[in-house]
Amino acid sequence: MKEAQLQLLRKVGNLEQLFSVRHVEYLDGKENLVRAFEVNTGGGLEFSVLENKCLDLYSLRFRGINCGFISKAGLSSAYLADQRGLSYRATQGCGMLYTAGLANVGIACADESGEQYYHGCIKNSATKHTAVTCDWVDRDYVMRISGQIPESAFWGRNLVLKRTIQAIGGSSRLTIDDVIENQNFTPDQLMLLYHFNIGYPLLDEGAVVYAPIVQTTPLSPYAAREIGSYSTMGAPIDGDDETVYLHQVRRDDRGFSAAALWNPKLQLGIYIRFRGEALKYLVQWKTRRSGDYAMGLLPASFSPVGREQAAKERGLFPLAPFASTGIQLEIGILEDESARDAFLQEWSL
Repeated sequence: MKEAQLQLLRKVGNLEQLFSVRHVEYLDGKENLVRAFEVNTGGGLEFSVLENKCLDLYSLRFRGINCGFISKAGLSSAYLADQRGLSYRATQGCGMLYTAGLANVGIACADESGEQYYHGCIKNSATKHTAVTCDWVDRDYVMRISGQIPESAFWGRNLVLKRTIQAIGGSSRLTIDDVIENQNFTPDQLMLLYHFNIGYPLLDEGAVVYAPIVQTTPLSPYAAREIGSYSTMGAPIDGDDETVYLHQVRRDDRGFSAAALWNPKLQLGIYIRFRGEALKYLVQWKTRRSGDYAMGLLPASFSPVGREQAAKERGLFPLAPFASTGIQLEIGILEDESARDAFLQEWSL
C-alpha cells in the first residue's frame, strides 16, 4: 500500500466516511421495488444508478446542487411501464440519463420485427450479473458498478448491453463504458441515444450550451423559428412546445466529441464527453415549458425519427452476428470559470 493511502487510513478507519456505494431499494409510491446504487465520490459528486432500469443514472448532484432533470412522473418501477402510444409519459421520470434504444429511438412505429415503442425498451430492462467493486487501484480508490442488460425475444433479436460505470474517490466525474453485442446468428441494426437531461437549478435563465458544432438541423418548424437561441436557455413559458436539433459535431484526435452547459449565475457547469463508432450526432432537446423545464444533450446514432423512417434513410447501425460495438462516455463538473475556459480552449470554442 502506498504511503499516501496509509496516511489517509490513519485518519479514517472506514472509507465510507469519505466515499461509498450503497445498495438500496426504494419503497414509496410508484418507485416501489426499484433497486439502486447511491454513489458518493467524496469530491462533491453524488449520483444514483438504477439497477433494475438499465443501470441508468437518476439523481446527480454536485455539492448539494441538483444537476439532472426529474419529470413530474418521477421515478417509477419498470413493472408499471406502459410504452404504447403516449402512455410512457406516466412513468417517464427522465433523471440524469436514460438509455434510448436499442431497437428504436424516437416515435413509436412498427417494422418487420414487430411493434417498436417510443425510445425503445432498454430503459426499463433489469440488469443481470450485476457486480460492484470498491478498492484501491494504484493511487486511486475506484468504485465500479457493472452488469449486463439484454434485449432479446423468441424468434427475434438477441442484443446485450454490457455496462460499466466507474468513479474515483475524490473526483467530480464519472465514466460509462458500454459494449453492445449481437448474440444472434442473424445480422441486426441498432438505434441508440443517450438521453442526458439537465434541470434546475443548474439549468436556469441565461445558461449556455457549448459544443463543437459543425452543422445544425432543426427537427420541427418551431425549432427552425427558434434556431437563433438554441444555445441559450430562457425563462419558463406556460404551454410552450419543445425544440429539438440535430447537430453534426467535430471530433478530437482520439475520436471524442463533447458538449457542456454553463450557468453563469452559479458559476457552475456540466460536460459530457462521448466516443463510439455508433454515435455520429449530438441531439439537443430543449423545453422551456413550465413544469417541464429541461435541456437534453443527447449523443445519438441518428436523428430520433423512429426505426421505420431511419431504415428508409439508412440511419440504422449494422451489427453482424456476434459482433459488438463500444461506447465511452464521461460526465463531469465544470467547477469554476477556469474549468469552463479550459473546456472552451480544448474544443476551440
